[in-house]
Amino acid sequence: MNSDIFNLIIIHCIVILVIYIIQLKIDVTNTRYIYVWPLWGIGNRLRTIRICYNIAKMTNRKICIIEHDDDGFCGSMKNMFKLPFKHISLKFFENIICKIEEIPIVQFNEQCSYIGSLEDFKQYKSFCLKACEVKLKDIDSNDNSIYELMNPKFSNKHKSMINKINETKAVGIHIRQGNVNDWHRGYFFGNEWKDISTKQPTSSPQFCCFKDSSKNLSACPSNIQYIEVYIEKMKTFPENTIFYICTDRPGCSLYLHQMFPNRIIMNEINVEGKQIDTYKGWIDFYCLASCSKIIVTSISSFSDEARRVNNIPMIEIGR
Repeated sequence: MNSDIFNLIIIHCIVILVIYIIQLKIDVTNTRYIYVWPLWGIGNRLRTIRICYNIAKMTNRKICIIEHDDDGFCGSMKNMFKLPFKHISLKFFENIICKIEEIPIVQFNEQCSYIGSLEDFKQYKSFCLKACEVKLKDIDSNDNSIYELMNPKFSNKHKSMINKINETKAVGIHIRQGNVNDWHRGYFFGNEWKDISTKQPTSSPQFCCFKDSSKNLSACPSNIQYIEVYIEKMKTFPENTIFYICTDRPGCSLYLHQMFPNRIIMNEINVEGKQIDTYKGWIDFYCLASCSKIIVTSISSFSDEARRVNNIPMIEIGR
């Protein structure tokens, strides 16, 4: 073999090893890791990381989060969540770590959830857990201590919104009726929307869903709750109550401004396209987490994780 080529190979191997050690700062003799490969949106990813953190505490392991995009998330978990764990790219995990350490990948066994117990992981030194939810019978699912470690950074504009929510003790309203990303994928908690963007190309879900279907200008699946249910509950609060609106349809925000003038606060409205705007979703998530309480019509991972950040009550209505 040509000596120059041989030297290049040696240098290449050394560089890979140095990158590996620097990026993870691994004690190769003692450290055990849980490589967390969380799937889908903000709420799904955070609840997966939260439970994995609890597993790590109970099993004397460290957390390493695998960065990647999918249909429900586009962006950097490290930059958004600001959790003090190691973060690596999916490419680095698959091409370097898995080849050097032969890390076993334990993945979801029911839809996108992993259901089991701590015993499942005893055989491994380090392992990767790939899921959108983790349910273990011997883990406290209500341990929210991970959020004490979170230290997100926001622009002055969004800091002002969070301060306003705190000052007014705003009540959070989380309205989930199916967004444009759901519509393009043809899935919203079932197969009712299968191929809907092809079958009904002008039904993109920008407008709000009403009980009176003649008012609906966008596609409205049957498994959502209508805006009237939220309004009915909002009317039970004192007339000086301020509401923070978090919704996947801009039409709902505009309608609630009409119904409750000068009592609605929210972040800027934007019309989403096929790719989900994860950063806007993250701002909404943290604003929702800053409210005095959250009103929902069904327990979603997004609102459920938001209430855990500051341990605020969640009120379920309409079911």
